[in-house]
Amino acid sequence: MTDVSDMLSRLPDTAGRGLAGLQADADLKRRIRVKASEGRTTRVSWRYAAVAAAAVLVMTLLIPSLNAFSPPGSLPSITSQPAGDLSSGLDEGHLGGMISVGKGSNLSAAGSLWADGDGATFPLIGIKGRFYRLLTSPDSVDTSLLGQSLGKTNEYSLEPSLSQNNVLVSNLVTTGHDVYGIRGMDGTLVAAEVDGTMRLFQRVSFNGTAIQGRERLEDTLQLRGHVSGISLDDAGQVTDPDTIGRLLGLLFDHATYENGGTLTSARKLLFALDNGLTVQMLVKNDRLAGCGVWSCPEFLEEMEAVAK
Repeated sequence: MTDVSDMLSRLPDTAGRGLAGLQADADLKRRIRVKASEGRTTRVSWRYAAVAAAAVLVMTLLIPSLNAFSPPGSLPSITSQPAGDLSSGLDEGHLGGMISVGKGSNLSAAGSLWADGDGATFPLIGIKGRFYRLLTSPDSVDTSLLGQSLGKTNEYSLEPSLSQNNVLVSNLVTTGHDVYGIRGMDGTLVAAEVDGTMRLFQRVSFNGTAIQGRERLEDTLQLRGHVSGISLDDAGQVTDPDTIGRLLGLLFDHATYENGGTLTSARKLLFALDNGLTVQMLVKNDRLAGCGVWSCPEFLEEMEAVAK
């Protein structure tokens, strides 16, 4: 018993000295992803490997003793996180935007549906100059919603803004993975496998790039006939089919394109779809942002008037 207690008292000091300088941060995780996608083996310091192995051995020897001789609740808990699950790295403030999906989707999401990344660039897929941002909800996309493959990712880059517009690039989906359209709306939504799970991405502007050619707002939001509810922060919801149809008509017939940027400190506009998915725009004054910034006071005035 004395030996075990003595080892326990020295364990934090020993671990601190042995693991000094070893930091599994977001940058290390991203570099491991890049190395893996390039098909190269990342060298690991033998010092770190030896210390890690020793730590595992010590814990393996000590845990049975701790369980046998320590009263319940007297020891700190040990938690773990899968190294490849990037979505676990999103901070709690953004994961607070989770919403229920399915028929009659919940339109009262607390936070943004657009995922943030570990750095300045959000997780995205770029398909020949059109960009799609990872959504925090749903956790996975049902395969019955998938359309045809739009191609395989042929470039994995942590700086997609430097990539050519003729490639299928991502800073999240590694090379060789299929990117699928969502049935009836692949100009709006795509899906791809991330760490073994099919995830959803919505078309947005990126690095000043938004629409292409003569595209209109409806080309980036293919929603007519698919919306079961609309919600605007601080205004309310609309679920009546006729009212939804009128609102979408105002939005798509009157919206005018301003620029390829986005809006900050904005309200959230959600569209719940009949396939159980939800897409988002941002609203500030009489402008809306998704794939570029658009002006449409007609839609917003009517939405404020009819929302409950």
